[in-house]
Amino acid sequence: MGRFTIFNKRYCVYGKTYNDCLLKVKQKRKELNIFESQTKNDKLILNNYFTFWFETFKKQILKESTYIKTIELYNRYVQNTLGKKNVKNIKATDLQIFINNIKAKNPKEKLYRLLKEVFEILNKEQIIKTNPFNLVIIPKDNVSDSPVDYKKKKMIISYQDELKLLDYCKNNNHYHHIIKFILYTGLRRGEALGMIWKNVDFINNTIYIDRQFNNDTNKITTPKSKAAYRTIPMFPETKEILKELFHEELNLNDLIFGNIKRLTQNLNNFGKKLGFNLNPHILRHTFASRCYAAGLDPKIIQDLLGHRTMSTTLDTYTHTLYDEKEYIINYFKDFFKLINYIK
Repeated sequence: MGRFTIFNKRYCVYGKTYNDCLLKVKQKRKELNIFESQTKNDKLILNNYFTFWFETFKKQILKESTYIKTIELYNRYVQNTLGKKNVKNIKATDLQIFINNIKAKNPKEKLYRLLKEVFEILNKEQIIKTNPFNLVIIPKDNVSDSPVDYKKKKMIISYQDELKLLDYCKNNNHYHHIIKFILYTGLRRGEALGMIWKNVDFINNTIYIDRQFNNDTNKITTPKSKAAYRTIPMFPETKEILKELFHEELNLNDLIFGNIKRLTQNLNNFGKKLGFNLNPHILRHTFASRCYAAGLDPKIIQDLLGHRTMSTTLDTYTHTLYDEKEYIINYFKDFFKLINYIK
């Protein structure tokens, strides 16, 4: 631990080694010197305050992947625009115009929440007298009130498309196996890629999810949320895949799909060649929609997917399989009867 005082305030930093800690002390003193001197001179730049606030407070409660994504988002949209301005000179109109000019929905909503939090802290710290963000609204999307046609949006694949896809990949076992695995488990991409043999129970026909592969950090991390820790049933198709992949020389901590690289990009390419949209999320979405079409209780679907709230399940995933024949729906009704034991 390294402790130091600057501008009559005491700070602590931590490192694994003496040299690591010393380096962090120097870096922190440099940041604070800029921050404190600018604050005293009424010239605090938003970029400098954001760096200080995010590294000192916010970083401590974020997963590494979320931290990286947030920094990337800020640098892309804010750093060279609002970020260069004095926080005391940023008005509500500046903030509203900034938010209005972000076209993509997801970045717009994330930056709205992020900047709102930053300006609330600036106000509470009395760095700014009033909070201009109190007047900022997030623009409503200009969308029709008519029901969404999920068939046109192609958020799921039909059973016939599944057969085409698996046939197309039959000579590439790595992708054939993981495609079918996600289709019959509903796992997230990272959960499937992080799956190890220790979490597969062939006796009780269950799979336990307690980890994921994070593409941003290129590491195995904890699941997305507490609800993502779950045990799901192993359906016959899933068991067939795992039996094909299993052999006695395997270590229980080995990754099941360790040979898969660039999964999203490759699935996208497969879909283009076959004439339909395809990515790991569409495979998961298809599984959830089949559960719903087969009459499965939404609470069970929520547990299977690892959602924190029922609304996420109902609003996002439960859509009718428009193109499926009745015999296909009946097939999945029998298929999903196996999961009624989930608690």
